[in-house]
Amino acid sequence: MGCAARVLDLDPLEEVRRMAHEQLDQWLEQMRPLFEQEKPPTLLELSQHFTRSRQQLLGGVLQSLADALYAHLKDQRQARCPCCGKPIRRKRRDPKHGNTLQGPVDLERGYFYCTDCRVGFHPLHEEPVAACNQVAARRGPQVGSGFGPSTATDGSRP
Repeated sequence: MGCAARVLDLDPLEEVRRMAHEQLDQWLEQMRPLFEQEKPPTLLELSQHFTRSRQQLLGGVLQSLADALYAHLKDQRQARCPCCGKPIRRKRRDPKHGNTLQGPVDLERGYFYCTDCRVGFHPLHEEPVAACNQVAARRGPQVGSGFGPSTATDGSRP
């Protein structure tokens, strides 16, 4: 295997490590004024500075992790309907901004819609089981459907 092939086989964790180091470097650069002061800050002032700025660091690292772990979903063009299992094509990509305990995170996620079940979902963010339960409720109980209560009266499963 040549050098070019090895470059393409990047370890995802190494890429996250590289991105996290970039975030750390940016965050540490904000500390520069503390080193340029005539008198160093007190421990309390240093702690307060950390408290004010830590979400930028942690949010950036979380963003790096999310980008790496969900990269395969960013360009996902097809998914299976969680209700009927039919393959469906992506309708669009939706941006999602979230404020987490670690800081802000921005993601782009695919939106899929099954016309048969009338269920739309984003595979990255939602557990579509609730949507399937709504579909089952609209259709009513069906023997052997796996949705809704069983119509068998003898206690056996359909």
